[in-house]
Amino acid sequence: ILLNNPNVDSGSGRNLGIKKSRGEFIVQLSGHTAADKNLLKVLVGKLAKADKNVGAVGCEHRTPADAGFLSKVFGTVMGSWLGGFGTSQIQPTKEMFVDSLSFCAFRKKVLLEVGLNDPKFKVGQDAELNIRIRKAGYKFLYTPKTFVWYYKRSSFSGFFAQMFRYGWGRAKMIRKHPDT
Repeated sequence: ILLNNPNVDSGSGRNLGIKKSRGEFIVQLSGHTAADKNLLKVLVGKLAKADKNVGAVGCEHRTPADAGFLSKVFGTVMGSWLGGFGTSQIQPTKEMFVDSLSFCAFRKKVLLEVGLNDPKFKVGQDAELNIRIRKAGYKFLYTPKTFVWYYKRSSFSGFFAQMFRYGWGRAKMIRKHPDT
């Protein structure tokens, strides 16, 4: 179904979708991603079989072959320790528990328990949501068995503007969650 999002921000839009959903699992993607053909089968399948203390299952992020040179460079940087050691940008080669995920499948009951996306966050909503999920005692499972194509910015100015917004988002997150 198509839903009207009068607030015109992604957090509010995601929350509308979650509230209208009827399923047990929620998969959140973004406009700058494209899903592997097996994404839903793998993520939801692993989450359905996982212990109840696993709140979400996420996957690898790949830079598409048709992305420009700078997008590929930015993807390489984001996947290194320069891009966020301990974040979902680092791509393990084996299935393991991690601190944070993006582009993943959640248990809907976990989202309803900890609260939905905080629309005050224009960037970093997934990281802020992950903090609340982790604080509630749930784990995040990463699997390299599927992936999303993640389109990075294709210019220096676009990339640095995005990183600046991420920095402001992180500062806002630290104010909300000073123990992180």
